[in-house]
Amino acid sequence: MKKRMKKSFGEYFAICFCLLILPLQALAQEQSASKPSGVQSAETSTVETDAKSVTAVPSQPPIAFQKLSASQKLEYGAKVTYLNPGTYIGPAFRSYFTQRNELPVAGKTKGDNFADGLSFYGRYFALQSTANFLASGVYPALFKQDPRYFPSPKKSFGARLLFSSSQTFLTRSDAGRLQYNYSKLAGFMTSAAIANAYEKNTPKALDAQGRIISVNQRTGPSATFRNFGILIASDVIGNVLFNEFRLGAKMATPFKKLFGK
Repeated sequence: MKKRMKKSFGEYFAICFCLLILPLQALAQEQSASKPSGVQSAETSTVETDAKSVTAVPSQPPIAFQKLSASQKLEYGAKVTYLNPGTYIGPAFRSYFTQRNELPVAGKTKGDNFADGLSFYGRYFALQSTANFLASGVYPALFKQDPRYFPSPKKSFGARLLFSSSQTFLTRSDAGRLQYNYSKLAGFMTSAAIANAYEKNTPKALDAQGRIISVNQRTGPSATFRNFGILIASDVIGNVLFNEFRLGAKMATPFKKLFGK
């Protein structure tokens, strides 16, 4: 058992290392080389005109990139957490498939199984909602980073796909500079670590006498890194499908036309 746990921990650590480190340097260099249009340095620029130097007025960043206050970031984090359908739908899928893979227990009624499903849902909801609020509200306020998603300025599908995938790992500071997304990654890891306080291992296999010989590991380092990886993957998918390519808005269009809105 301990040998398996060590192996599992090493596998998840290697996966998370690859997800966090390997793609970032290339993406950072590519994006820093091409600053989004409209974001200009606040430093004054000097313009040469007819042998005279004129100091230009510092240009202001566009409204979309203006700094949010700490309270505005907390408010934004609360909206991302509690007004986001994904916060409620994601845990429902995870709890459904988790319960299906649980070891059947003799004597359990439908009511018991329903209660188990609600228990799984509550734990996954706590994981997802805590991650969202920390990553989009609390940590951006502490690390002085902008939690908002800004769509890619490029038009090609490949460029937009790469850009939206990278936004889980890259963000902008309050001053508009490209940075590693410490806020989101710290929020996801903190939430995954907190889950150890309310998660519990469940039986995976029994011997002939009904004694537990293996468990579904839901606490400890391997479970923490597994939840961390799942949170990262779900955020990447959300950025690509809903924030960049606006799948949710496109799906809602036929309903708006149907109801005349």
